[in-house]
Amino acid sequence: MGKDDFVATEGWFHRWKKRENISFVKPHGEQREADQVATRSWINSEWPSLIAKYPPSCVFNADETGLYFRALPEHTYAFKNEKTRGTKTSKERLTILCCASMDGEKRKLLAIGKSKNPRCFKGVKNLPVDYTANSNAWMTKEIFTEWLTKWDNELRHDVLLLVDNCTAHVVTVKFKHINLVFLPSNTTSIIQPCDQGIIRTFKAYYRTGMRKNVISVIDANLEQELCTLRAHEIAKKITVLEGLHLAYEAWNMVSKITIRNCFRHGGFILCPKEVEAAVERPTDLSTELYNEWINIDEEVQTTELVTDEDICGEIQSKRFKENMVGDSDEEEPDEKPPSTKEMLEALQILCRGIQQRGDFDVFEKHKSYEDMIMKLAEEAKIQSTLDVFLSKN
Repeated sequence: MGKDDFVATEGWFHRWKKRENISFVKPHGEQREADQVATRSWINSEWPSLIAKYPPSCVFNADETGLYFRALPEHTYAFKNEKTRGTKTSKERLTILCCASMDGEKRKLLAIGKSKNPRCFKGVKNLPVDYTANSNAWMTKEIFTEWLTKWDNELRHDVLLLVDNCTAHVVTVKFKHINLVFLPSNTTSIIQPCDQGIIRTFKAYYRTGMRKNVISVIDANLEQELCTLRAHEIAKKITVLEGLHLAYEAWNMVSKITIRNCFRHGGFILCPKEVEAAVERPTDLSTELYNEWINIDEEVQTTELVTDEDICGEIQSKRFKENMVGDSDEEEPDEKPPSTKEMLEALQILCRGIQQRGDFDVFEKHKSYEDMIMKLAEEAKIQSTLDVFLSKN
């Protein structure tokens, strides 16, 4: 092209691919190098002896995935009042550990962020998922061990956990109830259930839910004739806390049938495939753009790669503890928790709006939320009285 310093934008690169009829088909993980022979050998020789010791409800698979929790469709997509122009994909990310059993049971998600205490967590007592952090938002051997130990302490029966053999999964602790089994190298993209559609379905539900929320914000502002908000600007304001709630809701929507079918696709179950409901693709997104959006963070590194130098450095500097940073989410506002009065007023507005817009009986739900708010207020009052008493003694 005659330009030594040329740097292609994402929009330019997409148009070039379309113009040259180049499609990017990306297999899961290391599919191109996956060892088909080793896969068949393990399924035929190792798997029968393992499954003979455990019922389907006690066989689990766990795997990490990167999640760009603010990412909307790329390129020049516009929502209603937006002018068409290129935008950069938000690459603010979390690492999510998904774990599910052969019969469809789902373990609580583990999310790994870059900030131990994001500002949006201030005043929040309970999170919808388990959460931890380090400077890279990676799964580490330490975090994986802590997660396994917590689960092992909750168990009252033995389970089999299938994982890939990445460095972070190679732990030295022996567990009472968890039998940790590594899938053969270069085979996980073929047989690992999470890679057969569990994670993709989770991301599809997450992204369609997030997109729906963004559209709702735009519609609400259009009602008030505030037409200055752009979709990507709204998405950039999604906090880590909001992302965790969206992830929780998306994980809840992944069905048992989907999970069982993914174990079946990996060769762990031999019975016929069950019919499952597919995640609906937004009609205004092409199949190509939709798939690019769902898979946009597929190749994000999610686990640490430990070298000899890293091990020495960890011992000398206790790097893992130092990486648990405090507030790094500078874009997130430092909000004061709402008062009891504000919560009750908001509840009244919500109740009135629902009654005036639809034929719904909201009184029972209104009363239950009102009771919850008053209970929280009473607990806060008791705690405040206790704090004052202790400060005087």
